[in-house]
Amino acid sequence: MFAVDVGLPINPRGIEAQMMGGAMDGIAQALTAGLHLENGLPLEGSWDDYRYTRQWNVPFDSSA
Repeated sequence: MFAVDVGLPINPRGIEAQMMGGAMDGIAQALTAGLHLENGLPLEGSWDDYRYTRQWNVPFDSSA
């Protein structure tokens, strides 16, 4: 759960999308992102190798 102070909401769906994106980035940092090593060598050489969080990695929102 998280909260934001957006002021006067002009586009509530856009705010919801940004909040979901922020939550997904937090999940990525906690669970999948980072420097992964194999035999002492980094597996990520660039952003091409970055493990992005996908929609199916996010918990289902039962309140919607």
